[in-house]
Amino acid sequence: MSVQEDMFPVVSGVTVLGLDLSLSASGVVVLGPGEGPVLTSTTIGYSLEKKCTEQERLDRLVNLVLGINAVIEEHRPSVIGIEGYAFSAKFGGERLAELHGVLKVHIYQKWHKTPVIVPTKKARKVVLGYGGGDKKRIQSCVGTMMEAGVIPGGERLRDHNQIDAWVVAEFVRRRHGKRDQ
Repeated sequence: MSVQEDMFPVVSGVTVLGLDLSLSASGVVVLGPGEGPVLTSTTIGYSLEKKCTEQERLDRLVNLVLGINAVIEEHRPSVIGIEGYAFSAKFGGERLAELHGVLKVHIYQKWHKTPVIVPTKKARKVVLGYGGGDKKRIQSCVGTMMEAGVIPGGERLRDHNQIDAWVVAEFVRRRHGKRDQ
């Protein structure tokens, strides 16, 4: 990011959807055009017991995709960003990869869009200026930004899933928001 981008808000003509995908609680944020006001923010969650059936796992995937699709249907974002895989995750990586794949195919087939996959470290640069910060540091910095009124509509960000989705959406808005796609 240039010094100019740090000092002056990036104005964009697009609506951006940011996703922080998780099987138990996916953060979903939509930023509007202009300086990126938070238009909507939600967490879509479906917890399952460890000994659940394959049908219950499939139902959870379908419900997550349908919940995200409802947000896309309502806001019609120009660009969709998805946080990339957390390669340091110890458990459930294959199931999360399944969610990523199912959702990407759905978005492409229904909305004719290719989501922007945002590596976690790159997304964190929007907040910290570098990508090495942990989740707690990101949460703290975004919380401070919300308290200072720096994030238009930031009061809509109610949990860490939504904050992570906002970070993804803001990265995409700054990098891909120059024209409607």
